[in-house]
Amino acid sequence: MDSPWRWLAWPALCLLLVAYVLPLGNLLLQSFVGTTGALEHYTRILSQSGYIWTIMRTIGLAAASTLLALVIGYPIAYVIATHRSARMRSFLVLCVAAPYLTSILIRTFAWQVLLGRVGLMNNALAGIGLPRLDLLFNSFAVIVGLTHFLLPLMILPLVSVMRRIDKFYLRAAANLGAGPARAFVRVFVPASLPGIEVGLVLCFVYGVGAFVTPALLGGNSGRMLGALIQTAIEQQADFGLAAAAAVILALTVGLIVLAFKLALSGDLGSLAAPGQAAAVMTVARRRGTVFDLVLRGIEQIAITVDRRGLSRSGRLVGAYAVVLGLLILLPQMVAIPISFSSTRTLIFPPPGWSTQWYEGFLEPGWFQPLLTSLQIGVAVTIAATVLGTAAAIGVMRGFSSRAASAAKLLLLLPLFFPTVVVGAAFFLALVPFRWTDMKWGIVVAHTTIALPFVFAIVSANLRTLDRRYEQAAAGLGAGLRAQMQRIVLPLLSGGILTSAFFAFLTSFDEAAIAIFLSGLRVKTLPRRMYEALAFESDPTVGVVAVLTMTAAALVLLGATLLRHRRGERHLRPITGVLDS
Repeated sequence: MDSPWRWLAWPALCLLLVAYVLPLGNLLLQSFVGTTGALEHYTRILSQSGYIWTIMRTIGLAAASTLLALVIGYPIAYVIATHRSARMRSFLVLCVAAPYLTSILIRTFAWQVLLGRVGLMNNALAGIGLPRLDLLFNSFAVIVGLTHFLLPLMILPLVSVMRRIDKFYLRAAANLGAGPARAFVRVFVPASLPGIEVGLVLCFVYGVGAFVTPALLGGNSGRMLGALIQTAIEQQADFGLAAAAAVILALTVGLIVLAFKLALSGDLGSLAAPGQAAAVMTVARRRGTVFDLVLRGIEQIAITVDRRGLSRSGRLVGAYAVVLGLLILLPQMVAIPISFSSTRTLIFPPPGWSTQWYEGFLEPGWFQPLLTSLQIGVAVTIAATVLGTAAAIGVMRGFSSRAASAAKLLLLLPLFFPTVVVGAAFFLALVPFRWTDMKWGIVVAHTTIALPFVFAIVSANLRTLDRRYEQAAAGLGAGLRAQMQRIVLPLLSGGILTSAFFAFLTSFDEAAIAIFLSGLRVKTLPRRMYEALAFESDPTVGVVAVLTMTAAALVLLGATLLRHRRGERHLRPITGVLDS
């Protein structure tokens, strides 16, 4: 029977039903509204080769980026999870955390600089006598940008699972005659399969729904469904086409998540909090034929590596991971010299130095969007943290198992719909009432997508909370309110603070919804940055990057110092990313 705790979950559930599910339902209805029939817009999309190629390109680029993220991210995750040196682990964690905590717009800006005709890569080619290449505004640029964006989402669940693998099995394989590389392929890789599955699903879902990266790096040849939706709404006012494209994109994501849930018996909570993948994915995996074939191919390479003695030294893998970590960190660092450039052209290295872009950032055109994003971010953080924490306690402590499953599905639903779909849904729901371009609309929309992160992180902390404390307090006469104030909330304080931090980041960094719902009267910083990258060549974006990275570094430093003051031995700077 449900307990009184259940009432804590209802405010968040009602908010998502009214402010999230209803707009998505309206989006679905809009996709069937046409002058020639209910399927008019779907027929247009599925009968024209240009639209079909956009769908196929979306799936292909997301799949390619996901596989690259696995190949690049796996050795980094392995070193983070198993290396003896705390400094090595801390360095690689920092390399992973930097892009995770940096705006997608800033990372996209960095790749514009690196891949441009006068960027670092083309200058390097010219320096060795090779011709400059068109590396920007094509599918190649999209894959590079998406892979860099997806890497943290691949590494986090892998690290979580790899930390739980018992090294006894590797020693047993060695005793049976297997070399280090072969034992790794035959024992360690299969044991890490749950993390691989979570990483692949996460990366593909976020890759398919990507909007900013393909819009700014892809041009016409790298166009994806997200850019099609945005163009149909903002430039063509073709709301029916945009709705149909959004539904197709949502169905693609939904099928992937459904396959993960049913075919792989995956837990949706592991997609919400990838750092807890090992804790929530306890179902044994049955390896498929494709996985076995790939494993056999890799095993032959491993045998060759063992025979040549390359696997006897762990330094090779560590050095490889360090190089990859530096490559992940590089794009963020490019923004620093660009912010001091003397010219508006995005040239790297800059031809001269100036502080003019820092002075320009203080002008209303940039500073006012910053204030707007801070105001919205604070409001979203408060709302999402309160509602998400209450929902986590209510569901975990008050619902029956069947009711809890249904509630979790609704509370985690926003994580599985691309934000470009949600942005289109909110726009189509608000535009008839002329409620777009208002702060409260963005606050409500951002709260619905930030709330699931709070719910997932606090729920993960609740799983490790011993209920005997609450039972003991109840036995001494404490009511629910006293248990909340004296027991539950103090023990959850670390997870709540972590979730609040990520709720703020979610709102402050969110671009797709802000692009749909902000404009002339209300303009957030991501909206202003998107305009600067799409229609201008403005190094002021580099200033935003420097300030954002500085703020993130101060937060990480504060978290590290706090941990040291509590007596923790090792540097673990991304509190709540790898652990929550």
